[in-house]
Amino acid sequence: MRKSVGVEGESFGEGDFERLESYRRKSFLLGSFPLESIGSETKVNTGFSVGIAEQYSQTRNIMNVLNIGSTKRVACSTTASLVVVLRRNITLTQQQVSHFNTFGFLIFRQLFSSDELKTINPEFEHALTSAYRHAPFDGTYRHWVRTMGPETPFFASLLEDLRFCEPTKQLYGEDALGMVSDVNRYVGNTRWHPDHRVDPTEDCYGVKFAYYLEPVGAENGALRLIPGSHKKTLHDDLRKNLDKFGLEICDVPAYVCESEPGDVVAFDMRCWHASWGGAIDRRMCTVCYYKNPSGPEEEAGTRRRAINSAKGPDNSGLPFSIHRDIMSHWVANHEGSEKRQRWIDRERELGFFDYLEA
Repeated sequence: MRKSVGVEGESFGEGDFERLESYRRKSFLLGSFPLESIGSETKVNTGFSVGIAEQYSQTRNIMNVLNIGSTKRVACSTTASLVVVLRRNITLTQQQVSHFNTFGFLIFRQLFSSDELKTINPEFEHALTSAYRHAPFDGTYRHWVRTMGPETPFFASLLEDLRFCEPTKQLYGEDALGMVSDVNRYVGNTRWHPDHRVDPTEDCYGVKFAYYLEPVGAENGALRLIPGSHKKTLHDDLRKNLDKFGLEICDVPAYVCESEPGDVVAFDMRCWHASWGGAIDRRMCTVCYYKNPSGPEEEAGTRRRAINSAKGPDNSGLPFSIHRDIMSHWVANHEGSEKRQRWIDRERELGFFDYLEA
């Protein structure tokens, strides 16, 4: 009798172990999660236990199908790794936190469902088409706009989505600040650069969750990251010497974050990153958070970032009124979100809204 199981739209039967192993390699987060079977209960080293698991076995593999609420989890014992697809709440394991702290990034596989992508795509198109009515995209330069206004409700909700908030709190503190959700149409290659400087007395820092709306790989614009470059020694070494080597973007040793629509890459914004071979109109979205500065020196560095952030709209090719209206809506907090209001109050203290109120 053929036994099969569906995983987020995929169906696997007894003869599909190679395909399942390929699916498994697209692990939800970098790192592995050993399984331990004890009688009818299967435990996973993510810190929780799950109930009875129906097991399918063959000579080379044991496939465990674990149902936890509405979340389905699949594992292959060949490498003792777990593919995890979470829809609402993520709690990182200590292994995942250590991975991020060491290398500066994590990869979330299929964080967005196919139904959510059906919402994301039209909101993306509407956001940029309406913002750039005066200059429709022709492949000449990047288009960018924030998506925190009333016309993009799904994008606007993501800063407060637990899939982003919870990992951020674990990595940057309970009081980390939600800053921006935005969308981009990129043109060509993106040079090697960090988004933020490494010295917290000069600049603030935080995490960027980036996701592409088309499949991307090494030759067509996937995000490339230099592991560990969020740490001062390597970060400063790259700032001083990278250009001296005369290397093409693709020849710099780096990790290529291949991704499919629905995948999300989280990286420390001090990491050096780039992309190579991307097509014109490479669609990418981000959700960003900053660490709440502690002490006068960090606050001074964050205030410098606030001043520089005010220049962002000037570089987008958009009328200032578009940015003002979007951000004024978000700051008004019509939904009465306590979490957002805490962010707004602190960000106003730090000067991030001075350009709106000038």
